[in-house]
Amino acid sequence: MAVIGCGGVGLSCINGAAIAGAGRIIAVDIKGSKLNLAKHFGATDVVNAAECDPVEAVKELTGGGVEYSFEALGMKTTSEQAFRMLRTSGMATIIGMVPEGETLEIPRRRPAERQGAARFEHGVERIPPGHAALCGLLPQRQTQTRRHDQPAHQAGPDQRSLR
Repeated sequence: MAVIGCGGVGLSCINGAAIAGAGRIIAVDIKGSKLNLAKHFGATDVVNAAECDPVEAVKELTGGGVEYSFEALGMKTTSEQAFRMLRTSGMATIIGMVPEGETLEIPRRRPAERQGAARFEHGVERIPPGHAALCGLLPQRQTQTRRHDQPAHQAGPDQRSLR
């Protein structure tokens, strides 16, 4: 999988993929400092888009493209790159908000090619509370939450600071 944009949202994608057990996670950004941080959050490979064509670099790293790409910047160019770096059967997810009025030029697919489908329920209940912290992926205090139906005044002392 590839994640374009290593800000807060992109790093969350990378971290979630690492927790879920993704074998290869490619981080794409134009800033070396963000790419270094991406490695800390679970990226196995990095592509500096300021130094090369990210689509060609991802295709070269993977031998043809990724099965999943995530765009976390909200730019026309990077959104189009997310589609162009896919394998034939791949699925791109555009998380960033592309500006109103922008039209994406998405590569046309042949009718026989698989069309992806989102399964949001998959994996949501698989990660036990605190598991990310136990794996060293997140500090413990960042994984503590209170139930959505629990008033803040009933939360425990560590959870009150999350309000």
